Amino acid sequence: MAIAIIERIRALSGKRPLEFHPLDLNEIAADILRLVSADARRRGITLQSELTYPLPMVKADKVCLQQVILNLIVNAMDAMDQPGRNPRLLTVYTRHEGNAVEIAVSDTGGGIPADLMTRLFDAFFTTKKDGIGLGLAIARSIVETHGGRIWAENSARGATFSFALPTSGS
Repeated sequence: MAIAIIERIRALSGKRPLEFHPLDLNEIAADILRLVSADARRRGITLQSELTYPLPMVKADKVCLQQVILNLIVNAMDAMDQPGRNPRLLTVYTRHEGNAVEIAVSDTGGGIPADLMTRLFDAFFTTKKDGIGLGLAIARSIVETHGGRIWAENSARGATFSFALPTSGS
């Protein structure tokens, strides 16, 4: 269903076809962190990165991966917008695991209620007051189109959303 939605959105907006090139996920993550840094400061959120160097390249569409990472980071910042939520720390991790490269976005928000965990990536499911529920569904569709997988889990201090993509040599 999410794939069909993305295809319709692309058709309506005249989007370009996917362009797969060897990419460094560390570069993309660092670029997105720079992009959101002013918003994070405004919200009182500390951004942190723990990037593994060097990482193997992934064959992917850069704009699509930027969209996934940006969505995960904005969602993490939104999760920490609750009054009294301290510390407000968002960490982006990368690592090489087998034939895949993983990226994770971890926050110190309230975590994910267990009864919602299985629905997070469903189209039109949202926990946000003004959300439409397409962000994570689109992220999942993009990751799966790239031969990867995406998942969420609660951590000791909040939630972590991760995705893994095959290395370009895989």
